[in-house]
Amino acid sequence: MSRLQIRLNDLRGKEIADLMREHLENMHEITPPQSVHALDLEALRRRSPS
Repeated sequence: MSRLQIRLNDLRGKEIADLMREHLENMHEITPPQSVHALDLEALRRRSPS
């Protein structure tokens, strides 16, 4: 079993961008527009602690 690691991140890595892009695309494909409650990567960066 793998261990979960929680780390602070500046959200600038390619892996994060790929994950967020895939997540938002999926949300918009399967969820009604009024029910997509997800921030895009830029909005997350503005809300993350420095």
